[in-house]
This record gives sequence, structure tokens and C-alpha cells, in this order.
Amino acid sequence: MHLRITVSLLLACAPLSAADLADAAYFETHIRPALVNHCYECHSGNEPKGGLRLDYRGGWEKGSKSGPALIPGNPSESLLIRFIRHADPKKRMPKGADRLPPDVINNFIGWINKGAPDPRDHPPSAPDAAAESWQAKLAERSNWWSLQPPRNAKPPSCPFPRGRGIPSTDSSSTG
Repeated sequence: MHLRITVSLLLACAPLSAADLADAAYFETHIRPALVNHCYECHSGNEPKGGLRLDYRGGWEKGSKSGPALIPGNPSESLLIRFIRHADPKKRMPKGADRLPPDVINNFIGWINKGAPDPRDHPPSAPDAAAESWQAKLAERSNWWSLQPPRNAKPPSCPFPRGRGIPSTDSSSTG
């Protein structure tokens, strides 16, 4: 009995392997931002649409009214992939939006192929969810051209020979 408890404690306290860390990094870099930006609006919180929560692992494990959201290791059988690919005209996600970019869809396929490792054990609290949503929006908006630092740019060359100026298009001139 003591041995079983000791082994359980050691396993629970064991450091993560390099593979576990890589899986968590992949999730945090590619999957969570896509979920926050494209899915959380409808599929998070206490009353998610279709009964599907995507803001923690237990939500997608439970699935929705349509069935399991995804099948770890099997993206071709996962409803999530069918819906984000817009394979079913009646079930296109994100709803009312364009299809996700191919690289985002491929990230989800790769994640599911790896077994869908997800470090999110519990639903986020309301303040955590709001902060997470804001951080994702801020990261997305940081790429806006208007938020980039000014850069020195070389002006374009003039197509007219030096000293001749631009031809007049004013019809009132009698040139």
C-alpha cells in the first residue's frame, strides 16, 4: 500500500519530459491562440453554443450535442476538423466567418495527430478568461500597420525626366 502511494506521488511530482514540454509549447503557440481568437466567443463560459466548451480540456473531451468534438490521434474522424474545414455546409465554424487559414487548420490536424495534448485542466475563472481574451486580442492587434514603429523609406523614383515636371491635365490652360 505504501509503495503504491509513494509511486503515485513520485509520478505526480515528476518533472515533465521534453516531449511533454514540446507538446505544451505547441499548444500554447498554435492551438490556444486560435481557440481564443476564433472559438471562445461562442464556445466558452457557462452557456456555450451547442453545449461545447473549448476553453479547457474537459469541455472538448465531453463534446457537444453533435458528439465528441475531436478524437485524439484521429483528425479525419474529428468533428472539429470537419467544421473548421467547412466540409459540412450546415456546420461551418467559426460561424458566419471565413474558413480559417490553411496553416491554422493544419496546426489543429497536427495537434490532434499528437493525441491533442492540452494542459488546461480546469475551466478558467471569469477574470482569467477575460485576461486571456484581451492578451490574444492585443497580440493580434500588435501586427497592425498603425502600431508599427515608423521606418525610413526611400521615396519612389519619378517617371518624368529631370527638369520637365509633370504634364498639365488642366483643360483651362492653353499651353
